[in-house]
This record gives sequence, C-alpha cells and structure tokens, in this order.
Amino acid sequence: MAYVRPWLSGLLLATCGPVLVLPGDDSVHELAPQVVTATHFPVPAASYPGSASVLSPDVPEFAGLADTRELLSRAPHVRFRNAGGSPADAQIGLRGFGEGGGDRVLILVDGLPLNRPDMGGVNWLQVPLGAIERVEVLRGGQGVIYGSRAVAGVVKITTRGAGRGGVLDMMTGGHGLRRAGVRGAGEPGAVRVIGGAAYHAEDGYRANSAFDAGSAWASAAGGGEATTWRLTADVASLAAERPGPLISAGFPANPRASIMDGQDFREDSVQATGFVSHSGERVDAEAETVVRRRAREWNLSGVHADNVNRTARVAPRMRLKGDRAEIVAGIDAEREELDSLLFVRRERVAPFGDAALRRDMLAGYLHVSLAAHETLGLFTGLRGETVGLDFRYDEGNRFAANPVLAPVADGRRSDRGWAWTGGAVWQLSGNGRMWARADRLLRHPLMDEIAAYQGFQLEKPFNADLSPERGWQGELGAAWEGPCFRMSLALFQTDLRGEILFDPALSLNTNFPRTRRRGVEWDGALFLGEWTFGAQYTGVDARYRAEPYADRRVYLVPPHALGGYVSYGRSGPVNARVDARYQASQYEGSDFSNTRAKLPSHTVFDASLSFHVREGMRLTLALLNALDRRYATVKYLGSWYPEPGRSARAGLRIDF
Repeated sequence: MAYVRPWLSGLLLATCGPVLVLPGDDSVHELAPQVVTATHFPVPAASYPGSASVLSPDVPEFAGLADTRELLSRAPHVRFRNAGGSPADAQIGLRGFGEGGGDRVLILVDGLPLNRPDMGGVNWLQVPLGAIERVEVLRGGQGVIYGSRAVAGVVKITTRGAGRGGVLDMMTGGHGLRRAGVRGAGEPGAVRVIGGAAYHAEDGYRANSAFDAGSAWASAAGGGEATTWRLTADVASLAAERPGPLISAGFPANPRASIMDGQDFREDSVQATGFVSHSGERVDAEAETVVRRRAREWNLSGVHADNVNRTARVAPRMRLKGDRAEIVAGIDAEREELDSLLFVRRERVAPFGDAALRRDMLAGYLHVSLAAHETLGLFTGLRGETVGLDFRYDEGNRFAANPVLAPVADGRRSDRGWAWTGGAVWQLSGNGRMWARADRLLRHPLMDEIAAYQGFQLEKPFNADLSPERGWQGELGAAWEGPCFRMSLALFQTDLRGEILFDPALSLNTNFPRTRRRGVEWDGALFLGEWTFGAQYTGVDARYRAEPYADRRVYLVPPHALGGYVSYGRSGPVNARVDARYQASQYEGSDFSNTRAKLPSHTVFDASLSFHVREGMRLTLALLNALDRRYATVKYLGSWYPEPGRSARAGLRIDF
C-alpha cells in the first residue's frame, strides 16, 4: 500500500478540480479562491451566507456565446423570457418570478444600475462580452445592501480594468448574425487605460425581428496600493424590430412569420461613471457616481413615443474591519427623470401627450458580520429607504390635426419602508459551508406601474392607492467543493404581501393580497481529467394565496427546470461543450384561474467547439437549438412569441 497512496494522490492532482497541473511541470498551481462582493466589498465565496454563481466570458467553453444574455443563461437557475424577438430586451427571471421577473432583479454594471426606472427591459447589448471581466449572480433577496429592486436577486457585471495588449473577435452565423469587437489596454506611465468598441447585428429568426447594436467604452484608472480611482465613459446605440405574437393557427406551423409590421424601437445612451476607493488596515472606503442619459424612441400600432431618461446617482460606503467583526455602512442617493411625448404618426408631428416624471430615492444601510466561533459566522443588517415620485401629464385629442394639450393628471406621492436581513453561516470540514438566512423584502412601484403616460388607457392615470410590495424570504443552503466536484443545494420560501400585478378586468395595476413561492435549487459539477459534467435542477411552487385565485399557480412560472452539460478540454487547446435545457409546461400569461391551455414544455440542445489555430488565435464553431425545436417562452391569451430555431455560427478571436 505504500506505493498506492502517492499514485492515487498524483492521479487526483492531475485530474481534479481546484488544482491545475501543467504538462512537463512538477509543481502544482492552485487556482485562485473565488470571491463575491455581496456587501459591495469582496469576501471569500466560502464564507458567503447565500446562493451565488460566478462566471467569466474568458472561459474557453463560453467562446461560442454572442452576448451577455447568453452568458447569463449558462448560470445555474437563471432563465429568460423573450417576447421581443431579439436578445436586446429579454426579461430575466429568478426564484419563481414570471411576468415582471425582470423588475425584481437588479442589474449592476460596475456597481451602478442598468435597469430603467420603468418596466422597460434591460438592453443586454449595451454591455458587450468583450468589456466584461466577470459576472456574479446573487440569488434571493438582497434588499439591505442593494435596495428595493433586488427582491429576487442581483446580477453584478464587472468590466475589465488593468491589462496590456488587445483582442479582436469576430463572429458570423445564422439569421444574419454579424458581430465584431475590439479592445486594447495599456499602462502609459502611472495611468492604466483600457477601451473598446463592439458591433452586433442580426436579420432575425422571424420576419420583422432584425436588430442592430453598437457600443464603445473607455476607462482610465490609477492610484497606489491604498487609494485607487477609475473613470469610465461609454456610449451605446440599439435599433430593434418587434415581430409581435402569432396566434395558435400560425404556431408552430410557421414560427418565422410575423403579423406585425412597423413595430420597433431605438435607444441611444451615454454614460459617465467615477469610482474611488481607499483601503486601510482597519477601514475601507468607496464612493461611486454616475450620470446617464438614455433616449428611447418606440413605435407600436397607433402609438409612437419618445422617452428621455436622465439619471444621477452617488453611493458612498465604508467598511470597518475588526478582529472578529466587520461593519459595512453606506448611503444611496439617486434621481431619475423621464420625459415622454406621444404621437399618432411615426413622423412625430404634433404630440397628443406630454408627460414629465421625477423619482428621488434616498437610502441608508448598515450591515454587521460577526465571527462568533472559528466555524460560525453571524450577520444582520438594516436598510431604510424613501422614494418620492412627481407626475404631470398633459393630453389632447389624438385625432385632431394639432392637438391642444391640457392638464389631465398630476400627482405626488412618497413611500418609505425598511428591509432587514439576518442569519448564520457554518464552515464545514474541508471546503464546505451551510447557511440559514431570513430577509424582509421591500419593492417600491416603478414609474409606469403607478402612472399612465405610455399611450394606453388605465382606469386611473395616477394610482395613488398602489402600495409597495412587502414580504419575507427564508433560505437554507449548503455547498461543498472537493478535488473532483462542486455542489450546492438551497431551499427557499418567498412570501409577498401586495405583489403588484396587472388586472385586465380593472385595467389597472393592483396589489394582490398574498403570493407564495417555495422552491429548491440544486447544481453540481464533476471534474474528471479534461472532462467536466454539470447538472442543475430548479423546482418552484408559486401560488396565489388569497381569493379569488387562492391556491392557483402563478402564471409564466415553470414548476420544474433541468439543465445539464458535458465539456471536454479544461486545459488543452481544444474545448467542446454540449448543453441541454428543459422547462416544464406552465400556465400562459394572465391565466390567473389556471383554466387555459398551457405553454408546453420544451428541451433545447446547444453545442460548441473551439480550438487554438496557433498562438494567440482561437476558432469557434457553435450550433444553437441543434434539434431545431419550435418553442416559445411567452404566451398570452393563445398568442405565442416564438424563440429562434436552429442556428450555426463561427467565430475567430485574435490576441495581440
């Protein structure tokens, strides 16, 4: 047995996960420990009391992906719904939220929100893959640190900082895909600079579903060991068509058709951000600020609108570090302004509606972590938040040649509330942890959940009776990591009072008395030499808990979702990966009573292959929806919004 143990240890080192053995090298290179920034400041993932995933677009097995949404879809327990025909404004969903799921997930880019102040979707093409260094997905309520939009979770995107050299990547493929990006970095003197540009366009799988997006960004950073600073500026432009739904007779017989023409939108944005940090022996301090302008022009049947959104935000915070305790305290202050003009014709002659909205938010928070024992950590936190909204809307006769605008609605409201969190995390022997936490949830209504200014008639133009959502979340979880595997399991329950839902019978957003979501999330990966085998399961029981729909399931929430993948080539020149994703059938949109035909289940397979052609050059081939499955992730009142069919693509990356 004396010779067996060294042989077995060598086999594990050569084939298993947390270490990497280079060919011809007798040394063992340990991979860097994973960190998360759940309190803004970095902490080891092994001591985080919650569910988190970390992704990097630089992993070779992700080389065949085209945009940020596709990268996020590879994270465990993340799903997307898409009614627009393009990745530009797909709606993300976490923790059993269906319709409006994207309104309950906060999307941060370098700590600053990408979400709009209304129910408009996130432009995922605004942040190209080439600009991203890493992505963290924090699942579950994160309201104490991140505010009222983080009911279901937070997606934190970190863009690239320091470095040298550059990258050119290009991709072409089915449905008229055309994508190119370039970035470069250097350190002239004491300042580190990085910048890039990207272009992404498709003709679209369906008729009237083309999109065209471009972006450019630049960043300068500097400082020493203790104090650092960073300034970033970026511009982005997006033009996208919307194909609209298909009635049952047209799907799935001809999912590429469109019965709509002339429905589209265009969005242009410009943004500047600043960040400064200081790290000391006992105190760390950070402050970030942003100014942003987004202009969106959209066209639907009979309504054409120009919206201009202006944002200003400042967020200072600090961390006090003791021998056994850590305190994080901060302030978030934000102003959002939205001006909207409505027109009858695309030519935008003489508006019939003119709205102005202003939303001010001010919040303060405190989070305390305590090492109660060598293996036990406790935490608690509290946030107070106040939001004020001012609204004015002038409207005229839309059928008049030159409408005379007159005041028809105005209002002012102020909401305040608080969120708290508390729990514990236990360090297990080896690389394992268990956690238990409880969170009090709070979500303030968005602008167009309260006010009617988008050209669609509501029963009340300013709904002063609409209240914030409140509730609680409980979670129990465990995670393990060994030399050949990684695994995590979480059980959760989310109860909301006053969840905001659109009631078509009232033509108004209303507060539903009670909803409940219970679920389980399991994911794991097994590492065997060059092979990786991964799987995940998400089970959710989402129900209304009050009359008239007591015990009915929440629509557009699949009760079961499965995923799995196999990849080869963890450290070699060739990498191959096959993904499979399954979603169970679910009730269609607005089916509160659960009596209509369901949105059917579906399974989709993707495959990719990438390999080094030579030093600094990688070629990628990919096949999405390999079996050409005809399916949809959104269905309302018998009308379908099909997802793309089979698509092949090829890409080339050159490092210089």
